[in-house]
Amino acid sequence: MARGNVRIGVLHLRLRLGSKRVNLRRLQSSVEALMRRHREGVDVLVLPQHPLTGPIIGYYHPERVQSHLRSAAERFQSTWGGVGFTISTLSKIAADYGVAIIGGPIVERAGPRLYLSTIYIDSSGEVGGRYRKITLSREEKMHALGHGREVAVFDVGGRLRIGVFADLDLLNPEIFRGLQLSGANLLVGSLLPQRGGPLPVEEAEEGYLKPRREAIRALVFSRALETGLPLILVGGIVESANGAFIEACSETLVVDPEAGVLEPYTRTIDDPDSHIIIEVNPGESKPRICDNSCVTALKALCRLRRSPQDSERSSREETARSMVGRKG
Repeated sequence: MARGNVRIGVLHLRLRLGSKRVNLRRLQSSVEALMRRHREGVDVLVLPQHPLTGPIIGYYHPERVQSHLRSAAERFQSTWGGVGFTISTLSKIAADYGVAIIGGPIVERAGPRLYLSTIYIDSSGEVGGRYRKITLSREEKMHALGHGREVAVFDVGGRLRIGVFADLDLLNPEIFRGLQLSGANLLVGSLLPQRGGPLPVEEAEEGYLKPRREAIRALVFSRALETGLPLILVGGIVESANGAFIEACSETLVVDPEAGVLEPYTRTIDDPDSHIIIEVNPGESKPRICDNSCVTALKALCRLRRSPQDSERSSREETARSMVGRKG
C-alpha cells in the first residue's frame, strides 16, 4: 500500500430476504476471504444495504412491510448498553480485524421513530457516527419512516473523510454539495432496486429486478463530476426467502469524476459474494471549491429540512439579535 493511501474493501454480497443466519454466514465468509487475500491490510470495509436482513420495502406485501420494519429495527446506541444484532455483529468484526466499517442503510429505532440509517463503526468496534437517509420514497413515507436532517461525513483515522448517501439521495444534488462543503474526500453510497420508487428500474430477461443501467450510471457520474470527488456505489444481489431464485440485483460501481465508471471494478449478478479493493490518496482527492451557488443551495436545503419549531426559534433569535443591534 502506497504511503498515505487509504485502502477500502467493498463487498458485493448476496442477501437472502429475512434470513439473518444465512446472511451472517456469507458476510463472515466474505470478510475472512478479503482479509486473507489482502494481508497488507484494509482500512475500511463498505457493506451493502440491510447486510443481515435483506431489504424490506418493495420486497414484501405492503400489509406486511410495517411488521418487518419493526422486527428489523435496531438501536444504534443505548444508555442501557442494548444495541441490535446487526450493530453488535459489525462491531465485533471491526474490532476483530481492526478495520472501520460503513454499512447500510439498516432500520434504526430511535424512541418511537424509525429511520433508514447508514452506520459508521471505527476500528475499535465503537459506533462512530450515523447518517439518517434524507430523501425518502413515497412508500417509505407511507410506512412512517422519518427522514434525516443532516449530511454526514465520517473521518477515518484522521486520514480520509468519507461522505455517505443512500439510493434516492442521488436525485438530490444539494446533498452532494453539502458533502462537498463538509470537506469529503470520497463519496460512498448504496443502492438496491425498489419497485414503484422514483429511480428507474426494469426487469432483466431472467426475471429479476434491476436499476436501469444507463440512467443510474449517468446519475452517479453527474454527482462525481459536480463535486470533483470519486464515488463508490455499493450494490448487491437479493435472493428470495427460500433461496430458490434471484429477486433483484444492482451493480457495484466505482466512478472517477473525470474518467467516469471504472469498468474493472464493476461487480454484477455474475459476481456473488465478491469484493473489490480501492486505494484512495486523500491528498489527490479533494473536493472542488464550493462557489456561491453551492452555498446558496446548501442553505436552501437546511431551511427545507428544519422543523417548524426550529424555524420559529431561529426567527425569535434573529429578532432578538436585531433588537440588540438597534440598542447598541
